[in-house]
Amino acid sequence: MMTQRYFKKRTLLFLIMAALFTFPLAAQTAADMDRLLESPAVSWGEAATFILAAADKGQGLSEEAAFRLAGELAKLPRNAAAEKPVTLGGASLIIMKAFNLQSGLYRLFPNGHYACRELVYLGVIQGKSDPDMRVSGERLLRILGRVLDYTGADGGDYE
Repeated sequence: MMTQRYFKKRTLLFLIMAALFTFPLAAQTAADMDRLLESPAVSWGEAATFILAAADKGQGLSEEAAFRLAGELAKLPRNAAAEKPVTLGGASLIIMKAFNLQSGLYRLFPNGHYACRELVYLGVIQGKSDPDMRVSGERLLRILGRVLDYTGADGGDYE
């Protein structure tokens, strides 16, 4: 009888502690999401952070760490820097690598231009699609939503 009561108290304490530790994480994510939505031009670091998190490749990474990881996954342009605005082609390149998407001419020429073209063909990018244009936070989130729909929201390998 004593062990059962002890077990219940311990379980309750664990649940309370888990709730207390996850609340600030959710608040931080909501604040980051609001900041991204208000951004007229997303940086390479911000884009890498959200894309890699959506692909389950790097949860909770700083912008600089996410940018470095994106650089390991994909050959980013030489002029790319974590604080510089990302282009649609650059975001497309990170998306293609993070979600393991391989198709079309991108398979032969894995660069931002063909990554962008492939995502347009797949219906992930809609509207204006110049690979050299800057990406707003709202547009990045819309693109990520369509990528998650296309991949089945699990970040698996698709060909």
